[in-house]
Amino acid sequence: IGARGLRAVMEGLLMNVMYDIPSDRTIDRVTITPGCVEGTEQPKISHRTEKEGEAPQPSLPLARGERVCSVREALFAPRETVPAARSLGRVCGAPTVGCPPAIPIAVSGERIGPEALELFRRYGNELAGLKIRISRNIVGDLGMDPLKRAVEIAELTGVPLMVHITDPPAPIEEVLSVLRPGDIVTHMYQNTGPTILDRGAVSDAVKAAREKGILFEAADARAHFSFEVAEPAIGEGFYPDLLGTDITRLSMHLRPTAFNLAMQLSKYSCLGIPFGTLIHIAAWKNAVNLGLSDQIGSLRPGKQADIAVFRPCRRRNVFGDRPFSNKDAEFREGDLIYEPVLTVKAGEMVWRSVTF
Repeated sequence: IGARGLRAVMEGLLMNVMYDIPSDRTIDRVTITPGCVEGTEQPKISHRTEKEGEAPQPSLPLARGERVCSVREALFAPRETVPAARSLGRVCGAPTVGCPPAIPIAVSGERIGPEALELFRRYGNELAGLKIRISRNIVGDLGMDPLKRAVEIAELTGVPLMVHITDPPAPIEEVLSVLRPGDIVTHMYQNTGPTILDRGAVSDAVKAAREKGILFEAADARAHFSFEVAEPAIGEGFYPDLLGTDITRLSMHLRPTAFNLAMQLSKYSCLGIPFGTLIHIAAWKNAVNLGLSDQIGSLRPGKQADIAVFRPCRRRNVFGDRPFSNKDAEFREGDLIYEPVLTVKAGEMVWRSVTF
């Protein structure tokens, strides 16, 4: 039935409890039984048991706003973007909702009351950043307007903005001119529409953007990377500032594309980026960008012991910028891969290869 159809089914099954669950910090899990699906019983709610000496979790208010107008009226009415602290008594127009969990504190058309304001304060620091995809098939005739609006919202919320640049609606230099220091360009080596290259070399506008403080991320999945762009850029030393995978259900376990971080590390090592540099980018620089470098990202004393051990293996491996089934795919063959053999999380061994 697809993701949207499944979401509609789950919302129907959870309708009677979904608005009460977030306010009850004692709930441990909600179980959907066959009876729920058949309509003969309600979801089963399990409550956590407090350990002896453990302080109870403070309960949070349930934000049930006063309905002032319909969702449609709110969405099409004139509106402005304001910080949450200045929203008390205002009518919610179009809320910004993180995903996950995609549960709005206030719904379009509701008046924002003190309970909602308390929830905004409680969860405000959990917003690490915003992301927008500006591909032409998504923004359509709106062109650059969604990006400009996203920058305004990011400015108001005080967080960086990540921009998905595959097939952008304008030249890269125009996209970059809107961004601020600390904002992130993701899928930097994509080759659909305008790219970071100009006549085969990294453009002056892209280099100037990095000097300005704009970050570039390689997160490739199955379609947002190309050897056509990556090889000349890496040859110039234009490495990623941040490194991820962009794994989704569609790209999970899909050879020869980047189906996990070990494949990413191996591919970029094959393309000429030193392995030590890759670890610095993937671990330390990602932690710094998330504001977590005081906790994770290195093996210094006092940091959380999150450790991945890799074994370099001399073995033929094929790397691709598209799946094998794609007629436009290009492939490169390498003879060195980095195989994960041990994972430690917070000092606890959580996975170990039988060969290690």
